[in-house]
Amino acid sequence: MTQPNLLELAKQGDAQAIASLMNRQLQPKGITAKVALKDACDNARICPSTKSASLGCISP
Repeated sequence: MTQPNLLELAKQGDAQAIASLMNRQLQPKGITAKVALKDACDNARICPSTKSASLGCISP
């Protein structure tokens, strides 16, 4: 996907597009975002890329 198209899809609520845009910024810092559609709402879960037991995920 091209960036303008990806941005437009994210604005329309496309979970994969939202996750892709978030991960562009977060992955260099060792963080991964996962976005899913649940009950007609986008939910984001942000987790450290490493599987460290001492670090948890952030989700709404």
